[in-house]
Amino acid sequence: MVTQSSSFLTTAKKLLPSTDSILTRLLQWTKHVGENHTPVVEWGLAWTTVAVFTIRYIVDYIKLNRRMAVLRRHPEQWWCHPIPICTLAHTRAELNVPLIERWHRLTRALEEAVGTQRSFPTKSSGTITLLSKELLAWSDTEWITLVQSSLPVRREMSYIMRNLVTNDCNKAISMSCKTNASDGIPNDGALPFSEVIPILKRLWPRFLEFPLHIRHPNRSNDPFQIAVIVPMYKESIETIRKTLLCALSNCHGSPQDIQIIIVHADGAETTNDDGFELCESLKNQLSMSCPKNSTTATNPALGTTTWGGLEVIMLPSKSTCSTNGGRGRTLNAGIEHAQASILTFLHADTLVPDGWDVQIQEALFPSQSNNKNDGLQIFPQACAFIMGIDIDATRCWETPGLLCAQWQGILRCHCGLPYGDSVLSFTKSTLEYIGRYPEQPLMEDYEVMNWLRVRSMVLRDETNTPTEGLVLLKGQAKCSPRRWQKYGVAYTSLVNAVCIHRYNHLGVSAEELFDFYYKQPQQQGECGTLL
Repeated sequence: MVTQSSSFLTTAKKLLPSTDSILTRLLQWTKHVGENHTPVVEWGLAWTTVAVFTIRYIVDYIKLNRRMAVLRRHPEQWWCHPIPICTLAHTRAELNVPLIERWHRLTRALEEAVGTQRSFPTKSSGTITLLSKELLAWSDTEWITLVQSSLPVRREMSYIMRNLVTNDCNKAISMSCKTNASDGIPNDGALPFSEVIPILKRLWPRFLEFPLHIRHPNRSNDPFQIAVIVPMYKESIETIRKTLLCALSNCHGSPQDIQIIIVHADGAETTNDDGFELCESLKNQLSMSCPKNSTTATNPALGTTTWGGLEVIMLPSKSTCSTNGGRGRTLNAGIEHAQASILTFLHADTLVPDGWDVQIQEALFPSQSNNKNDGLQIFPQACAFIMGIDIDATRCWETPGLLCAQWQGILRCHCGLPYGDSVLSFTKSTLEYIGRYPEQPLMEDYEVMNWLRVRSMVLRDETNTPTEGLVLLKGQAKCSPRRWQKYGVAYTSLVNAVCIHRYNHLGVSAEELFDFYYKQPQQQGECGTLL
């Protein structure tokens, strides 16, 4: 009877359409409705779509909380849930690396880490083959020190653990005890797989913890307090100017303490788009900017005073296409040039709220009295404003469901998952330690924030109080409504839902999602963030 029931369920699953096929069909239908601008149908679709996805957000959030609650009670199984110890790129190249190659990469990373850290207790000066016996004899503290000192080690360990649990956790447990090369498990003897994996599994909860110098950061001696990184791609001069003017007028501290870094992601030597003209204009302004200690110089293009620093980075389009890191690489290029202890990522079409700079500094470098988020003593992983839509730029009632889309974004932020349009900010030390943004063309912000959210649900103290988390700031960061206006709320929401579903459940690479996302009709100049 059980066999017949199981057979029936298997057959039914094959006959029923998959979630992805249902979403794809709905996407085609909403696209047709949006292109034909049928107001009554658009209103109905917009409210229905947003309502369904709002319920889905809540259900998924509750399920995730319950799953993490179970995991907290069994820390020995943390490795079995793919919680990496740094950010990982979800790209085609990384997803296709076989386990045995990952193991060889980890071997090389360990060898390099031991070679550069003279404090490690080893007498061997040769290859990892000579070091392996000493590594296996290390104490837990020595292993933790090694892992915390090397990002390549953390990254390769995380990929290996993710590879082990991708298909079946029980199978992964049995695999971790094998040394059969036919199963893709290394058995070359350089670093014994079957002996090292149990160490990694046992210490994984300790590896997840941030070291003390990250949890208790000190302000660096950099010349600026905040570096604002603005990625741009085919944006108009007026859009950038409006964004910078808003940031300048709403700045409560000294603009001289803020560095502006604009990363032009299509920085060819010659181009006819507005981005190139803007870059040339900003370069000229930078050459005439005043010294940092000056408070009297003015910048007519940006307001009554000037930023402390203004820099434009030109990235050739071939280095930022979908196969070379996309926007993830663009953001990381900005980090390379940042000279501040706080990194703030501002989309080119997003307006920051009043006092944004002071709020960010107080959130990431809090005093003991204000180090709270909803009354909880936590380490601030990052901070973000609540997502908003610039409805002042248009008559919101002309776009069916626009306000509802904003409410959905607000709910998502309160569920701990703000995207890049919420003006994400990190301490530089934290972002460097976690591995910066993954160099992938799409969903780089989703990858980072979802990982931080899972961490905050798992890492608790003895009273079950979170030890780290996101700080939501007062006020809304208002993004442009142009995507919803052009293609409709229902269609835009469904595109995002399809991307997230394929990313999380189907193992689709970021490059494939990029191709899918930009095959949908996009208005020139849109930043392409999943909202």
